[in-house]
Amino acid sequence: MSYRNVLLATAILTLMVTACTPATPVAPQVVEVTRVVPQTVVVTQIVEIEKIIIATSEPTQTVQETITAEPQATPDNQPVFSAWCTKQFTSPQDVAQNGQAAQDADIAYEEDGKLILHTERSYCAFFFTFGTELPKGVHLDFYDTRPDPWASLELTPTTSNLAMGYALSNNPYIVNPPYWEITYKLSLKDSNGKELWNRDVTFKRSWTPKPCYGGMWPDAATLKCPALPEVHPWDPWYGYDTPYDGKPGNLQEDCGNDPSC
Repeated sequence: MSYRNVLLATAILTLMVTACTPATPVAPQVVEVTRVVPQTVVVTQIVEIEKIIIATSEPTQTVQETITAEPQATPDNQPVFSAWCTKQFTSPQDVAQNGQAAQDADIAYEEDGKLILHTERSYCAFFFTFGTELPKGVHLDFYDTRPDPWASLELTPTTSNLAMGYALSNNPYIVNPPYWEITYKLSLKDSNGKELWNRDVTFKRSWTPKPCYGGMWPDAATLKCPALPEVHPWDPWYGYDTPYDGKPGNLQEDCGNDPSC
């Protein structure tokens, strides 16, 4: 075999050995690492978000349960109030027996958020019903703008219901105050002076007067308008000097034939 043939055989053998040798698996490892890293980051973010949602919702639920569990004030915690006024008080025994209202009584009523009693009456009766027997010494105080009460009425239990107490009054500043309307604060207190109940009550007349000149109302006690200069038929205040003469027929109230109106 010639030298040239030996070199050719050696080269062919080297190429064959190189082609049969396996390649180093570097690239697949890099690709695998690239896939794992983004998946790990995404999963971590999802878990963190879920933790935030859970942490936010738990305190909210706890606060709501605490507010709901607090006791709420109910009307049963205070005595129940009612009242009426009458022109002709003819049945005091019915009041003492069971608190029954007089036949012509004007019951206290609500209007525009105010509790109202009609005045120009002879008597007013005030009632409070408790959950138990009426305690001794309970009294109803009346306040105007002064810090001290100007009237105080002690409650008496009715004979048929010892949990109901009543008080009667013919005080002129209660049954017929010299105002078209006036509001008093009524405060119910026990024998030690502790307040059990309070409410503003408006005492007002049941009719509206004809206005004086300029729109003002006449004096509630005299039904007289303020004095005006000498009046002539051509003066704008003509006919406004004396809208009332004090007789029921001149009032804007349908009294019919009732002389006591």
